[in-house]
Amino acid sequence: ILDSNEEAEGGRKLTEAELTLDPELMTLLDHEKSRRVAEASIEHSWKIAFKEQLLKQLREAFVDTMTYDRFAIKSFDKTFSVASLRTPAFTEAQRAKLEP
Repeated sequence: ILDSNEEAEGGRKLTEAELTLDPELMTLLDHEKSRRVAEASIEHSWKIAFKEQLLKQLREAFVDTMTYDRFAIKSFDKTFSVASLRTPAFTEAQRAKLEP
């Protein structure tokens, strides 16, 4: 816009005051922008909280119920190794049966 104004001839050229946005309109636009940012922030916060709750439920269902002891034993003389596996946690009844 400024370039077009500079290229304009004679009486078609706008003054600096004519190019300046009305201060009241600028204030209204700033308030509208702030309102939209706050609204988007609230909406985004709800989405994040929802996804975090879903992730927590999945973690409780699939990860927290697992017993995980990761170790690997490798042989010096032979070319074999042994590693542990991820298994579901034992219930109290299962633990009682395993103990002598």
